[in-house]
Amino acid sequence: MHRFLQIVITFCTSFFYIYCENLYLNQWAVHVEGGNEVANRLAETHGFENIGQIGSIDDHYLFVHRKLVKRSTSSSPDHHSLLHNDPEVKWVEQQVSRKRVKRDFQETKSSHMSFQDPLWSKQWYFHGGAAGDFDMNIVSAWERGY
Repeated sequence: MHRFLQIVITFCTSFFYIYCENLYLNQWAVHVEGGNEVANRLAETHGFENIGQIGSIDDHYLFVHRKLVKRSTSSSPDHHSLLHNDPEVKWVEQQVSRKRVKRDFQETKSSHMSFQDPLWSKQWYFHGGAAGDFDMNIVSAWERGY
């Protein structure tokens, strides 16, 4: 029974992760002028932890709230308002988990061979013309992309 419950919980969490429109993180990107000391003080004042500067972007820091779940299907407007309403904060945004999509070359598979070979009909060993079905099965390999 315990194993079954684990499987159900895993399935449900996977389902929500895959099909949710947005997964909100317990992290906020914050623009605070004044350097790391000001950002640390501001984070501590509102119950956050300053993880550090975001890349090489000056005065932009990543804040984490450890008492929130790492991923949630709903945003956290109360925590967002704490930072947004602070006069030292120039800009703030709760971070959202993004799904990566490969945008590389998309191969299209055609259902027929696209070349025009005048001797194709004489190449029986390529396209199923061998006696006893002993051809090299080249056409199906080409259709699969080999």
